Amino acid sequence: MPSTKLTAGSVKDAKGSGVAGKQVLYWDQEMKGFGLRVSTSRQNGLTKTYIAERRIRGKTKRRTVGRHPELSAQQARKEAQSILAEMGRGIDPRAKNAAEANCSTTLKTVWSAYLDARTLKPNTLRSYERAIRIDYSDWHDKPWTAISSDMVISRFKKIGDRSGRATANASMRVLRTVLNFAMAKYRNADGTPMVPENPVDRLGHLKMWHSLKRRTRLIPDAKLGEWFMACRKLDNPVASDYLITLLLTGLRKEEAANLKCDNVCFNEGVLRLSDTKNGDELALPLSNTVRSILSRRIKQSEQRGWEYVFPATKPDRPICDIRKQVAKLEHMTGVYATPHDLRRTFATIADAVGTPQLALKALLNHRTNGGDVTGGYVQMTPQRLMEPMQKITDKVLDAANLTATQV
Repeated sequence: MPSTKLTAGSVKDAKGSGVAGKQVLYWDQEMKGFGLRVSTSRQNGLTKTYIAERRIRGKTKRRTVGRHPELSAQQARKEAQSILAEMGRGIDPRAKNAAEANCSTTLKTVWSAYLDARTLKPNTLRSYERAIRIDYSDWHDKPWTAISSDMVISRFKKIGDRSGRATANASMRVLRTVLNFAMAKYRNADGTPMVPENPVDRLGHLKMWHSLKRRTRLIPDAKLGEWFMACRKLDNPVASDYLITLLLTGLRKEEAANLKCDNVCFNEGVLRLSDTKNGDELALPLSNTVRSILSRRIKQSEQRGWEYVFPATKPDRPICDIRKQVAKLEHMTGVYATPHDLRRTFATIADAVGTPQLALKALLNHRTNGGDVTGGYVQMTPQRLMEPMQKITDKVLDAANLTATQV
């Protein structure tokens, strides 16, 4: 590699190798790391490019300063001096440029990157998209680094006034999640965070998160019979069976809705789900009444070539929106019971019949070993859970003054 003082004359006289694709490097005698790269190609002939090279944290980094003759030797020397000084401080100019671009990345772009990197369940995706689309629509084109804690506090209050305290909490948790992702993905040239702290965290420091009372709504024992009879009068038999199954199994609404015909094994007397909220596989025993309901639904689905036990109006999709049916039941009985209220009713009745806590957690698909070493050793098999499951169903039907054949 030739060594010379890079001047207007020496750069003009610098020769290439004469071989296409082969480069010749000329290093400046006065400024270490400043050089000229002469390339030969069939398309462009001779190309002369000023470069800067230095070791950063044990690795050699080479950066382009500019092309000759667009940049004179004197201009290139001055530019290279600045680049080499930054490299001497451990700053990679290429990483610096990337960091500058990352700093101006908009919230909308961050959200898209988050979606590319994460696999969200359908309901989670819908709630996240709603928050980003509605609550932060005017922030979409703002750099994510420009979102300040003062902006967060102001928006938190605005959402609470407009949509309620629970929505404000939920919406801010979405923003916090997306910004946490941005803080991990986008960094300064030296690897440090672009913002020192997630601006949403200030809500916690100032104790501003809304305190929400845990819901306690359920179907009272005295209303179970009336609710059952009203449910059977619904003009949508799929929704009727779906709601009753929720009450008799304690399944989450998405778990029951996405139940497929091949998830139910009548020989074993269980239904099996792998796509659950906590990611743990669920093997739930079937009481005699639930077995009858699922048998009826699966028979119809298989006859018509449907995949789901509880199909929507378009049978290639699972049942989703049952708000109309819940409203009709409220009109007929005076009882407003959402799918989660049915799950809460199931759990309350399970406790009333003396279901052991470990068994109840297993039936609800709550993890049994959270901080409890002993709970991690006890295995709740479907066979062990069959008796408590049948007791719960019998108690529900008894409270409703119904027999299994009437359901």
